[in-house]
Amino acid sequence: MTNGDRTIMIPNPGGRGQQRPDGAAQQPPPPPSNNEPMEFKHGLNPLINAASTLLGVIAKLRNTMSHDNPPDLHRRVSEEIKGLDLKLKQQNLPHQTVITARYLLCTVVDEIVLNTPWGANSGWSSHSLLSMFHQETFGGEKCFLVLQKLLEAPGSHLDLLELYYLCLSLGFEGKYRVERRGHEQLNVIRDNLYQTIANHRPPPDRDLSPKWQGLGKVKKHMINYIPMWVIGSVGLLLLLVLYSGFRYWIYDTTQPTAEAIRAELTAQISDDTAIDSSGESTQNNTNL
Repeated sequence: MTNGDRTIMIPNPGGRGQQRPDGAAQQPPPPPSNNEPMEFKHGLNPLINAASTLLGVIAKLRNTMSHDNPPDLHRRVSEEIKGLDLKLKQQNLPHQTVITARYLLCTVVDEIVLNTPWGANSGWSSHSLLSMFHQETFGGEKCFLVLQKLLEAPGSHLDLLELYYLCLSLGFEGKYRVERRGHEQLNVIRDNLYQTIANHRPPPDRDLSPKWQGLGKVKKHMINYIPMWVIGSVGLLLLLVLYSGFRYWIYDTTQPTAEAIRAELTAQISDDTAIDSSGESTQNNTNL
């Protein structure tokens, strides 16, 4: 791991790190006129795509009451983060984007684990992911400082902003976990973040031809303004909640019945034993 990987630097939009390569690409495109629609390249967010396994782990860990093998979990999550690093670098994403995404995910996983009933006694805090990959022990404040900096130029950091939004939706609180009225502040931050993403990330084209003009105005439903990654993440979270609730309901409803059956079987075994003992005593008396 190089020295540049050990910590995270707050992105500096418009700084020297964003210089364009030599050649024709150096010339910035002319700004679009008010009557000219902007064109965007659509595609799956590469950060969310690469971090999908980690995001699934985060969603699952939130509802765990115990864990049989925290060291093995730590090993597997560490390997997943290393794999995330490799996948993002193979896609030639900016180095600072990779480091920022990794810093955020390490912080989120550490926070989720350490706030489970079993996390405090698991030894996780002595070898947290953030200390392992960034030599820091608490990122709950820096993550939000970075978020503020990213929001200064949201159009240049939409992938990171969407990753932040998902992490907040999955329960990441950072410094707001211990602040007064922290949940209310988080709700405001998440709502503003969603609105910022919606304003800069247009919905995908749904028409066969982008040039085709409809007959008058049509009513737009709210679903058209919600990106598919938001719908998918919320659906995944709901499925996990429903599954956990179903398991609890099954346990809660079947446990009394199981206890009753166990008690009845125990009583029957005791009665049978008593009858056998009585029969043997009678037979012995008869023989005598």
